Amino acid sequence: MRLMNAVERAAPNKGHLTTADVLIVEDHPGIREALGDMLREEGYEVDTARDGHEALDYLTSNPAPHLILLDLMMPGMSGWDFAALRQQNERLAHVPVVVLSGVEDIQEEAPLLQVDGFLRKPIDPNILLQVVEMYCG
Repeated sequence: MRLMNAVERAAPNKGHLTTADVLIVEDHPGIREALGDMLREEGYEVDTARDGHEALDYLTSNPAPHLILLDLMMPGMSGWDFAALRQQNERLAHVPVVVLSGVEDIQEEAPLLQVDGFLRKPIDPNILLQVVEMYCG
């Protein structure tokens, strides 16, 4: 795993063909950037998407990441919709997904989404790093 330099971090996802360790799908720019920066500082290759549509576009034109961190409450295509479409796609169904959400009943929702786990917002950075290491280490 290598750290991305500032030019790579600023470059748009289109045409980016190295395998990301983690794809962060989060509509809130502050959360998306903070999570991405934290994981990059730990040496992970990270790409981001603002919603489910952007994530699907990314996944159809890039190698699958080792892990998808998925927010549920997003405009455009929600995390629920993205998770359902992911399960229907043979190429993506095997990619582990961990939901990041402040939804009160996320413990009951996660199994219905057929995801690999969930982290409740606000996210404990130490637990997030343990989860990412489990899938990308």
